[in-house]
Amino acid sequence: MPTIPSIFNGPKLVVKKAVEYDMPCPKCSKEMRVTDISEGTPIECPSCNNVTWRMAYYPPWWSKTSRFVYSLICTFILGVIASLVAAAIYEKYIKSGNIGANLKIPTITTDTR
Repeated sequence: MPTIPSIFNGPKLVVKKAVEYDMPCPKCSKEMRVTDISEGTPIECPSCNNVTWRMAYYPPWWSKTSRFVYSLICTFILGVIASLVAAAIYEKYIKSGNIGANLKIPTITTDTR
């Protein structure tokens, strides 16, 4: 498990978030947990006492778009189901001529006397 570095000439840090970000020390390559440290903050490696700074972390693009892709897939599936239902209704009622077969439609006649 990575060790938690301390801020150089500052208080000891406590990790509070569930999502954790680990960064290797550039000198000894030991992993340091830098989740709650702001980018650009100077930190000291607890193993080799090397002073470095926290690099910026940018999550991969696919981790941000996973919900969007999921919504596109669900929308596509819903569209396919709606198309199949519409085709079944068309085949059963409209194409076979069953719609309106039992309806009595009044006719209007005009008397021309």
